[in-house]
Amino acid sequence: MPKRWTFRGFSWLSAGLLVLCTCFLSPLFAAALLIVEPDQGRKPILDVLQQAHTAIDLAMYGFTDPELMQALIQAKEQGKKVRILLQHYPYRSLNENQLAIQRFTDSHVDLTFAPGSFYLLHQKTLLLDQREVLVLSFNFTRAAFKNERNFGLLLRDPEQVQEIQRVFNADWENKKTVPQLETLVWSPDNSREKIINLINSSQSEVKVYAQGLTDYQVLGALSAAAHRGVKVQVLTSGLRPGKKWDYLQNAGVVLAEDKRLIIHAKVIVVDKKQALLGSINFTAPSLDNNRELSILLTDPKPLKALLKVFEQDWADSTLIARR
Repeated sequence: MPKRWTFRGFSWLSAGLLVLCTCFLSPLFAAALLIVEPDQGRKPILDVLQQAHTAIDLAMYGFTDPELMQALIQAKEQGKKVRILLQHYPYRSLNENQLAIQRFTDSHVDLTFAPGSFYLLHQKTLLLDQREVLVLSFNFTRAAFKNERNFGLLLRDPEQVQEIQRVFNADWENKKTVPQLETLVWSPDNSREKIINLINSSQSEVKVYAQGLTDYQVLGALSAAAHRGVKVQVLTSGLRPGKKWDYLQNAGVVLAEDKRLIIHAKVIVVDKKQALLGSINFTAPSLDNNRELSILLTDPKPLKALLKVFEQDWADSTLIARR
């Protein structure tokens, strides 16, 4: 039987003020929720799509998953306003999105493609009712839910949602806009500066999930951190041997390869206090030419969960020996 709570000496006026304050403050302090893939599968995405009341806005690079296509089509059929901003021709996979394009066109779902000002639309975000947003590192592909390590964050902070919605609307209309919120990291607007500053702020440790790690300034910042005594760990699954690999290892950066999962995540965790998570790869095209979005996370609960997954993946990985 549930426990009853009573409050002695608590006036109805005080109770009313408390409820009012709680309702006013709760959106500002709503915690971000971490999604871990492939562990959780499609369910978190399907759940938020089903729970949306009026509007769904999706920015996506790769889209091949039939179940998620159908969920968006059903949302449209239920009277929800669905807009999809899609990369027309993904790099080296020019026809990858053709089935999605055909299905959405046949179902009269509003669909448009990336503005020509970006080399690629590599952003992966899902806006719901202009009240919450999923910021993702993964595409809507079958591989993302099968054998790729990825993460997402469900955000309800009004300022974050408002800026992401504003940028989506501008990209949809092929108009320019200037992002301003400190916690959001946008390519090509401000990502290079914010990522370098994040790495440079490290004092004890930096943990990195890297699908791509080739940008000279990012490599330099990680190496400089290792030189000053910061413990730098990079977990990947396809980093090829070469001068950049040698450069990191000679600086004291520890590299490991995950042979169970494909590392598709793009994550930097600094001093267990702050993390970068989203679509931005640590490559020059991703930083300078693409439309990308990542978030700077300080929320303790999802940050702790993210670190726990990293530590387990690192324990299951194979260290890359120095040449």
